[in-house]
Amino acid sequence: LDALDAKRLTVPQVFDAYRLNQLPALIADTMTPTLGALRDAWLASLRNQPRTIVGYTQKITRMVPDDMKASAFNAGWCVDTLANLGVSDGTARQYLHVLSLFGDYLEGHHVLDFNPVRKRGLVRRPKNNAKRTVWHTVEVDHALCQAATEPFRSCFALVHATGAERDAVLAMRRRDIDATAWTCHIPGTKTKTRDRKGVPIESWAQPFLRDVLRTTLPDALLFPTITRGTIQTAHMSARTAIKRPEYQLRDARHSYAVRAILRPTAGQLREGADLDIAVRAWLRAAAALRSRGEAVTVTSLLLEMATAAERAAIAAASDRLNGDGDKELRALRNPGETWLRKKK
Repeated sequence: LDALDAKRLTVPQVFDAYRLNQLPALIADTMTPTLGALRDAWLASLRNQPRTIVGYTQKITRMVPDDMKASAFNAGWCVDTLANLGVSDGTARQYLHVLSLFGDYLEGHHVLDFNPVRKRGLVRRPKNNAKRTVWHTVEVDHALCQAATEPFRSCFALVHATGAERDAVLAMRRRDIDATAWTCHIPGTKTKTRDRKGVPIESWAQPFLRDVLRTTLPDALLFPTITRGTIQTAHMSARTAIKRPEYQLRDARHSYAVRAILRPTAGQLREGADLDIAVRAWLRAAAALRSRGEAVTVTSLLLEMATAAERAAIAAASDRLNGDGDKELRALRNPGETWLRKKK
């Protein structure tokens, strides 16, 4: 009766359903709220970061129309919707993730018996992109920053010297950087688990950052004039200038992580097993650099490894792990020797 009063149903529709013994199905379909209303309720219940909610809203609004019935949310509809978006596999995975979260909400509120996106084999997931293995040394990051102009030069220095994400750096304020200990707080702009405190800033980037730190108020954004679009464009120009077209902005965190592995710690020098782990990583890095013909020395990779005792310890570990030892690491006994030369 409510449906008739609201003109969602007509008397002939009710009579036809009764005559065909389909009245229960008609009532269930009529009383089920539309996905548009459920979509809005799901978005209102989210407790994610504001930027994440904006992205979810744009994607789910594009896929789920206001008048769509909950019964139409099935595996076939999900497959057809993703196929008709006309986006890359990487973007399709983002849309599928949003659909999966929305399906969890519908299942949790007993609108659906199960979430079809979660059901194994019902919805084919877009192909994963190849894993990125690009990383570069301090010399490359320093040259890339030199090729940029301010304020991008300071911004790139902070990104490449901390491994921070693009959106996190754009959200950082002056108070997030400790210029005494040279550590920083990287805010979690996407999820709270990405919020990191006490992240070391590599020493090579400190000269690039001193001016912006000196002239910025504590609560002010470090880079208020830079946007997500302009930082990408400026980084593309800088990497082209230094002839590193493969070096994307997101590869900064990989470079930072590899250099952190290559940089020895006091604990690794005291414990033979830990030193062995570090030396194995250095051996792989030296082989990779040699195969690429990089004009980089092992000294530049080890960074703070400067004393004769430390060099001797690494050379001894190289002998133990690698038979006669790696010639680059073995040469640590003679710090004046050039270990890697650029191929002709």
